[in-house]
Amino acid sequence: MSKLAGILLLLLGAATVYVGLREIYHLDQLTPYAAWSSVVLGLLMMISGAGHFRAPHKAFLISIPILLTFQMHVYSLGLFYNIQNMRMLQVAFVAASFLIWLLSFIGYRRIQAIGRIHPD
Repeated sequence: MSKLAGILLLLLGAATVYVGLREIYHLDQLTPYAAWSSVVLGLLMMISGAGHFRAPHKAFLISIPILLTFQMHVYSLGLFYNIQNMRMLQVAFVAASFLIWLLSFIGYRRIQAIGRIHPD
């Protein structure tokens, strides 16, 4: 389950990097700060997603603040792009973030259960 959360975080992070890089090259609607913050946040999401393959318990803990920051970032981008149906956009990304968090939590609990069964 944690690997699936990692894949989803990698995909969301790559999409965020793409949006940021596209805006850096064209600067149509975002400020340079918002465009660069999209790139940095996307890279953090991708690093966290890759961490789910190596250390799911640590990646779960670091993904919580990253997903919360992502929610604020999506809201800001929605304001910049003047999205007409902001509530639907936020609900979709909250659902995606909750799914990632839930899958990551399930993987985290499995690692804890294995640690209790086989203490080293």
